[in-house]
Amino acid sequence: MMRPKRNKVAVFFDYDGTLVEGSSYARMAEMLGVQLDESGWGDWETEEDYNKIDEEDFRRMLEGGYTDRKGRKLARKAAGNQGVLELPKRVVEKVKAMGADVGVISLGFGVLVDYEVKKMGIPRKNVYVSRLTSKRSIEDQKGNWLTPHAKERIMNELRSRGVYGVLLFVGDGGSDAYAMRASDGYVVLGKKVEEVFEKLGGPPEGVPYCECRDLQDFHDRFDEVMGYLLKTVFSGEV
Repeated sequence: MMRPKRNKVAVFFDYDGTLVEGSSYARMAEMLGVQLDESGWGDWETEEDYNKIDEEDFRRMLEGGYTDRKGRKLARKAAGNQGVLELPKRVVEKVKAMGADVGVISLGFGVLVDYEVKKMGIPRKNVYVSRLTSKRSIEDQKGNWLTPHAKERIMNELRSRGVYGVLLFVGDGGSDAYAMRASDGYVVLGKKVEEVFEKLGGPPEGVPYCECRDLQDFHDRFDEVMGYLLKTVFSGEV
């Protein structure tokens, strides 16, 4: 195994609600004229629950006429109809300017996330997102869905490769808690850390974190937040 580089840092982001506002599923559904029921989103207890929610929502999209080719066109249209990419692009530039790698681990709608992260300057090799294809049946989709637990597995896999000495995670929701507890430090956007880790019995001990109001607050306090996290990680004193 490659020996970790002590000073090699990577910052991974959640996507929906973190780098961009709202749900990538809802945005794609709007393009298709499909109404999604998001009332149960976030109320998952198991991976099976989360898969079921995603499958039901994607089924509605298929009924609205979703195809892979149409999805790529809709992604360009959905991204083009909003000015939401400028702030995340500036955040990505700040991460790169400090010499760190940047990536995304998201439960979001793959074709839209893929298109937008490219616009933000995030390398495709560092993007982990749900892979869907309309050419297969819904019943065959399960292996392609990212789930909350998968976020933790991806973080652990990244660590096991020995490329990074420090793995940080930025997110806003309960599904991000799994990735955060596998990180060396994390940033919570828009919530108190206790809310994010409620279903996991509380935040992990000894892992430094910061709370920010939203992505704009993280951008404005970037040097302060990242300085604290890295100083704490390297010193080992939380």
